[in-house]
Amino acid sequence: MFVIVKCWHPEYYDAATHAVIEFDLELVDNLLAKLALANRIKLEQESLGRFMGLEFDSYDPIFIDISVDDLETLGIGDSDLDEGFLILPANLEKYEWNKTRMLPVMQMVMAGDIPHPNGRVYWYGFDKHGDAGCRAETYSLYENDLLEIKKALTSTP
Repeated sequence: MFVIVKCWHPEYYDAATHAVIEFDLELVDNLLAKLALANRIKLEQESLGRFMGLEFDSYDPIFIDISVDDLETLGIGDSDLDEGFLILPANLEKYEWNKTRMLPVMQMVMAGDIPHPNGRVYWYGFDKHGDAGCRAETYSLYENDLLEIKKALTSTP
């Protein structure tokens, strides 16, 4: 199952507007376990100072450049991505996206905080040949988002 996620990037760098991530149960369970680990470390290390999260090497997302008009041509309205992500319909799983080379890519697993007590995960990629502004990061996926994706995966025939 493929999920499309909006990306944040500096104003002057818009080579990657979204990311497409192929999810399976193994990835969802892996991310949920990493969220739990980050939260456990944060609780165990409170006396040592503020713990933010974990970073992992990752090549999961395909960073893409696609306009709002092109999304709408595919049947995806910009408002469909208001939550930050959308499970793609099966007919778009083989779609040829306009890929943007973003290497390396890091998977960031942040421990919980006040607005998001169960933590969040996002991917951060950059063009190693560009300057510090040549980067994009996906909107965060929260535990509830991952559980929603898992539910969709288990209900797919």
